[in-house]
Amino acid sequence: MNAILPKGILEATRLTRGSGKPWARVPTIALTADGVDGTREACLEAGMNDYVTKPLKAAELLASIRRVLGLPAEKAEQPAEGTPA
Repeated sequence: MNAILPKGILEATRLTRGSGKPWARVPTIALTADGVDGTREACLEAGMNDYVTKPLKAAELLASIRRVLGLPAEKAEQPAEGTPA
């Protein structure tokens, strides 16, 4: 969810999580430019699974997706043999 953080995003997450519907457990990652103290906590308390701030870095988003899905952290890429590091 793109969380510019109108309170509606938090309420939508709470309602989704409490709905009892099949989609209530779909992983949700807050994506926001709002890095103000307490925003991360508010998103997680509302039921989001993780929180990523903008400007978006692909590695951070991928790491968040892996965490939310319970996948192991990706190891640092090793340079191909014969390639300068």
